[in-house]
Formats: sequence, structure tokens, C-alpha cells
Amino acid sequence: PSHDNPASDNININFNQLQNNFKAQLFDMSGKIIMEEDYFEAKTFSLPVTTIGSGVYFIKIIAKDFTTGQFVVVNRENYK
Repeated sequence: PSHDNPASDNININFNQLQNNFKAQLFDMSGKIIMEEDYFEAKTFSLPVTTIGSGVYFIKIIAKDFTTGQFVVVNRENYK
């Protein structure tokens, strides 16, 4: 999947094809899950990051056929 980096309001994820029954988890750098969402079906989705601070996070996507992860930068400094 691809995403906007850095993110300011949302982490927007785009898959190459439609995905069914998957979970998105967002971790802080200590390894704590700070957000978790289940999705039934999507080719794109957004995780809102307006309630978390600026920093580096890790997003993990868990699906039936694959698991993937990627670091993402959240930059909230210019957004109030």
C-alpha cells in the first residue's frame, strides 16, 4: 500500500486492488497501539491523526493474505 508522508490530518492508504476484511493498527515508537480500525472492504481508507502529536509512527496492515508495515511521519505543527 502507499500513503501520504508526512501526514497532517489523515493517513490516507491506497491499495492496488480491493482488500477485504483487514485491520489497520497505528503504533507509537514505544510499540504501544494507539489506534486500531477494522475494515470490511476498501481500496482506499484514511486514519485520522488529528488527536495525536507530531512524530514518527508505525502503521501495520493485517489481512488474510498478507501483513505489511511502514513508518509514517505525522506533522501537526502547522495545523491547529
